[in-house]
Amino acid sequence: MADRPPRVFISYSHDSDEHKTWVRQLATQLRYKGVDAVLDQWDLKPGKDVSLFMEEQLSECDYAILVCTKRYVEKANKGTGGVGYERMIISAEMVKDMDAGKFIPIIREAGENNVPRFIESKRNLDFTNDEYFESVFDDLLRTLLGAEISSKPPLGQPPEFDNQAGDASRTVARSNSDLSIEAFQVFEFMIVQYDEGDAEDWDFDSVISAFNFGRITVEAALEELGANGYASFDEYNDCFELTHLGKTLAKQIGLV
Repeated sequence: MADRPPRVFISYSHDSDEHKTWVRQLATQLRYKGVDAVLDQWDLKPGKDVSLFMEEQLSECDYAILVCTKRYVEKANKGTGGVGYERMIISAEMVKDMDAGKFIPIIREAGENNVPRFIESKRNLDFTNDEYFESVFDDLLRTLLGAEISSKPPLGQPPEFDNQAGDASRTVARSNSDLSIEAFQVFEFMIVQYDEGDAEDWDFDSVISAFNFGRITVEAALEELGANGYASFDEYNDCFELTHLGKTLAKQIGLV
C-alpha cells in the first residue's frame, strides 16, 4: 500500500438523491486528495453483478468506509438488501483480520443506534454536522493516508514529589503546637538543627537567611516562640536558644 494510493470502498444505503449526492461528493474529495475511492455510482456499470462487485471491492480494498444513517443501520442489523450482504462480507473480513482497522464507520445521520451492531466496537467519525466537515474530513484523510491525526507529546521525566506522609505529619504537629505557620517553621528549623547537632543557638541573621520571610515576620515568629516559652533570647551572646519546654514540645508533637 505504501507504493500506491490507498484503495477505499465506500459502503452506504441509497436513502435519497440528496444522500447519494453527499456520498459522491465525499468520494470525489477523497480522490482529489490522493485516495483511490471506489463508489458504485461510477464503478458499478449496468449489467454487472451487484453482489460480486461488493464482494470484490470489500475483499480487495485497503479500507472500507461505512456511511451510517438510520436506514443503513436498520438494513445492516436486519441483514436486508445490499447493505445486509455487505455486512456478511465485512463480518468475515473482520474475523480474518480483526486488528487491521480496515473498516471505518462514519456517522452521517444519528439515530437510536448510530452504527450497526457488528461494528459497535469500532471507533467512528462524526459527520452529522456539516459545520465541522473539514475538520472531520481531515481526520479521515489522515487515517487513510497513514498520517498522524495528532502528535503524541514526548515523554518527560517524572517529577520529584515531596514526602506526603512527612507533610501530613508536620501538619498534625503544627496543629498540636498551637503556633502560627511561620512560628512553627522557625521552631521546626531550630529543633532539626539542634537534634542533628548542627547548632545549639541562632542569631537573628541566621534565622532570616533560612527562610524567605521578611524581618518583621521572623521577629514576630521569634517573639511568639518566646511568649510561649519554647525559645529564649540570650542577651549576652545575642542569640536565641531552645528552652527545655520547647524540646519537650518537639517530642510531644512528633518533630523528633
